Amino acid sequence: EESAAGFRMAPHLIPSYIPVRVVEKILFVGEAVRIFQRRNVTVVDSSTAVPLLTKTAADSHLNAGQVKFNAVFSQLERQPLFQLREFEGAVDDIRDHVAKHLWKLLVEESNLVRHLNTIKDFFLLGRGELFQVFVDLSSPFMWLPPSPTTQHDVNAMFKLAMMKVSVCVLLMLPHSP
Repeated sequence: EESAAGFRMAPHLIPSYIPVRVVEKILFVGEAVRIFQRRNVTVVDSSTAVPLLTKTAADSHLNAGQVKFNAVFSQLERQPLFQLREFEGAVDDIRDHVAKHLWKLLVEESNLVRHLNTIKDFFLLGRGELFQVFVDLSSPFMWLPPSPTTQHDVNAMFKLAMMKVSVCVLLMLPHSP
């Protein structure tokens, strides 16, 4: 079944001879393929109305794998009896193939490590800017006795500090084309 959040397993539709672990691998492949399809949306140049293809060498390698796996499943289909071990082996091969390309897309092409480091620096006070700005903004309130609005005031100062730091962080990040 497909929902807004993605694919999910419908246990009553799974044949009894296919283990849940295999179905979970198939779900992983389906989600990964969905990500690849979203990434490869054809962009049309508005001035010439010519489709601009943004496929990389990795995409053509992924398509070559698709041809190979189609052949494997065609061979499995021609067998007189269902062979679970061979079926699961083919699913494992597809999962491995897709996982490598997903890694390349998410970690290498999207520069996931840089984004995670930025998030870590910001939220976990990796460089201390958020804490420093918060202390500077809230220090006048810290000398006052607590009042009914103290919690609201401190929360507002923290939000303001987050906004100031995030603007600085966005200005420091290299802009992607």
